[in-house]
Amino acid sequence: MTDTSVQLVVFDIGGVMVRICRSWHDAFDHAGIAPDNGLLENAVWIGRANIDFECGRITHDELVTRATDVAATCTREQVTALIDAWLIEPYAGVAAMIDRIKSAGMRTACLSNTNARHWQIMTESDPRFAHIPALDTRIASHLVGVMKPDAGIYEALETATNLTGKQIVFFDDLPANIAAA
Repeated sequence: MTDTSVQLVVFDIGGVMVRICRSWHDAFDHAGIAPDNGLLENAVWIGRANIDFECGRITHDELVTRATDVAATCTREQVTALIDAWLIEPYAGVAAMIDRIKSAGMRTACLSNTNARHWQIMTESDPRFAHIPALDTRIASHLVGVMKPDAGIYEALETATNLTGKQIVFFDDLPANIAAA
């Protein structure tokens, strides 16, 4: 008989655990850089490149090259600053909530569409995000090659945790990702 009681609490990172920019306009504002019409006018094209970045198909340098190819004024350093500015701050109380969940004997995880640069910031270099490496399991799109809402990323979580959907509770800020889960 399969245990169907919840054993794992899973969080999306951006928009759930970490406050993020929601648009290029937000990123320019947060980074303190004057908006670049080339990037803003090509946001859809850059978005497609970002999907490749978040699925691990291109590197940070390749994304920056693609962005600067269409930028009117932004330098490579400014594009990198925009990418870094996307991560604003952890939401207040998230680390304490994770501690309480773990203290109650539950396992924790994240399941996130993210890229290698943001992952490195959140798991290695910025102590504000110390609650993310403390999670029991961490699944990121750039590591598994697929993004939510693709079924493959949810299957990667189930495989990594040896749990099935009914044993997992999942928090995400996008209805399509919740529906797919």
